[in-house]
Amino acid sequence: MNDGSEGSRDPRPPFVPVCAIGASAGGVAALQTLFRLIPDDLDLAYVVILHLSPDYPSALSEIISACTRMPVLQVEDGPT
Repeated sequence: MNDGSEGSRDPRPPFVPVCAIGASAGGVAALQTLFRLIPDDLDLAYVVILHLSPDYPSALSEIISACTRMPVLQVEDGPT
C-alpha cells in the first residue's frame, strides 16, 4: 500500500515568522539597542520600516549590521 508519503514533497515554501518594527527617523538609537539585544538564532525575519528622507542617502543597513550578526538587507521604494 502506498500512502503517498514516500518521495512526495510539500510544494509550499517553509514558514518563516516575521516581526515588523516601525520607527521614525529618531528611532535609530532604539533600533541599535534592540538589534544588539536580540539573539541571532531565533529563526525570525525582522522587517524594519523607518521614515527616511528621500533627499539623503541612508546608512541604516550598515548601522544595523554593526549591531547584529544577522544578515541585513535594505529595500528601497522605487520603480520595479
